[in-house]
Amino acid sequence: MNTRVEIKEKVGYLGVILDRKLSWSEHVTTRVNAAKQYSLRLMSAAKPTWGLKPLPSRELYKGVIESTILYAAPVWVVAIKKKIIQNALRSVQRLSMIAISKGVWPAKKDTVIAVAGCLPLDRRAIIVSLSRYFKKR
Repeated sequence: MNTRVEIKEKVGYLGVILDRKLSWSEHVTTRVNAAKQYSLRLMSAAKPTWGLKPLPSRELYKGVIESTILYAAPVWVVAIKKKIIQNALRSVQRLSMIAISKGVWPAKKDTVIAVAGCLPLDRRAIIVSLSRYFKKR
């Protein structure tokens, strides 16, 4: 019965990375890096002059990239107010939005998200979390 429990800096459980301080930075970084790989593949499939049209590109974004990032969002959404997490989410989203909007490079970062017809990922994480919370009630 006397079992020692080893304390670790971080541990992964069901695809969620927990650290000692529950900062969620490691989890979001891992999810963002995976989503960036998918975004680069989407960019290669949706070139400005040929390839996927905006609607199928947007559906691929929502089904693959967005769901990759928003996995377990109700758990880590408390960290969404951190600038480092917001910037990480926006960086990966911008890659996908450029592919969806066929290469539009506007001056403002959030403009490309609006041109592609999507919500910023930090807002989307809040919406997903709230919808799951209220579904349980």
